Amino acid sequence: MDERDGAIIDLDGVGKGAKHLLVWGEAVDVDILGTLPKLESLEIYKIRSRDLPKVARLGELRLPALSLRFWSEPDLSAFRPPAGLTELTIWQSNKLVSLDGIEAAADLETLVLNDNGRLQSLKPLQALARLSALYISGGIWTKQETDGLEGLERLEGLRRLQLRGIDGRGVDLTPVARMSNLEWLDLWARDFAMEEVAKVAAAHPFLRKRLLDLEDYGLADSMGLCGKCGTRKKQMFLKGRKFLWCPDCERKGIDRLLGQFAEAVEQARRDLGLPASGSSPG
Repeated sequence: MDERDGAIIDLDGVGKGAKHLLVWGEAVDVDILGTLPKLESLEIYKIRSRDLPKVARLGELRLPALSLRFWSEPDLSAFRPPAGLTELTIWQSNKLVSLDGIEAAADLETLVLNDNGRLQSLKPLQALARLSALYISGGIWTKQETDGLEGLERLEGLRRLQLRGIDGRGVDLTPVARMSNLEWLDLWARDFAMEEVAKVAAAHPFLRKRLLDLEDYGLADSMGLCGKCGTRKKQMFLKGRKFLWCPDCERKGIDRLLGQFAEAVEQARRDLGLPASGSSPG
């Protein structure tokens, strides 16, 4: 069994008891993978165009979890999911801009999209009736671009949603606000306009509460302590890049932003047809 950068380049010698494998695209050999009865997850570290025929044969396997890095096609039409695939990760695939073809993964419950090309539409996800968790994020140094989030409101089974490190310029968050069964949301509010975040906070009170909690910054270092008074800073994610605020020296700025956000939430309630804050549904 040979390795390169910690990923397998030759499956010969892999033990029958293997449960998790990290392999290069060139090493994908369905004939060998099919002889590993305990295999639960497969991570393909790098997929080049010439590897696609091998990767396409994954449809001959039964496998719960799969991770694809450097997918080299603009969509997923060449993707043949293993039987029983419930968790799929696609990451660092800047050529991927369309999710067309994802409908072949009919059993999918969890989808992770990290640091890919500009996503044109999320509507193909509507074909995934069992999808309950969706995680969309950017890279360490890059923002995940998207043409919009339309279609999310139609994913009635979706319970968990992450939107982290998104290029939120001009992105309408109304589809997220319209999601009726959402139980958990990881939304980087400072990626989006305050008015858009207010829509989601108006519809999902648990997000509003989290945004207004103003938790202490965890580290007592030069960033975490106010340079003027030494007070531990609070975290507030309502204004672009700035998220650390001194509760004493910057109190006026904090109160001003909180007031603006409260007004934006009430406006969003009216726009979305929701009852005003503090009123009963009647």
